[in-house]
Amino acid sequence: MFYSFTWQQFLIAALVFTSTWYVTVLLLFYRKRVKSFFPKCEIGNRINQVPLSHVWEEGEEYKEFNEEETLIGESKLPEGVLSVPLTGFSFAEPANPVEDRLGLVPDILEEVKHVFSIIKKENGSKEEFFSLLQLIKAQYSQILESPLLDEINQLIINESPVKISIDELESFWNQ
Repeated sequence: MFYSFTWQQFLIAALVFTSTWYVTVLLLFYRKRVKSFFPKCEIGNRINQVPLSHVWEEGEEYKEFNEEETLIGESKLPEGVLSVPLTGFSFAEPANPVEDRLGLVPDILEEVKHVFSIIKKENGSKEEFFSLLQLIKAQYSQILESPLLDEINQLIINESPVKISIDELESFWNQ
């Protein structure tokens, strides 16, 4: 049966089937890319050929769109919220730069907590605690002027691994 086909007939049939296969795949899966190669093709462009009319009805006036206006109006702010221009508010200066909560006091508290951990780990004495606290006092000498010194003292008394009285702390800071 296969002896009745010649090589020429076989190659022509293979060429026809292969080209049919590739054309079908191109049209099914790559339709947009194929259309972009043929921009003057009338298929699919018939809808877009009629331009829209820009004629206003009688009594209607053409109004330029102002950028400040929107089509649906301005949005309503939530209750209790005000819209203030940039020049309408400012940040107040801290009453005392020493007590700035983002600077000196948090740094000292971190150092004191570090001293607590060292004393706990080494089973340190009260003298060792005060010697380490002396280093903090030397590094942050501005704390002596702060009104928050009483709060720092209260934290040291409450959290310290060694028993310390308020009188001992006050005499330490006043030395």
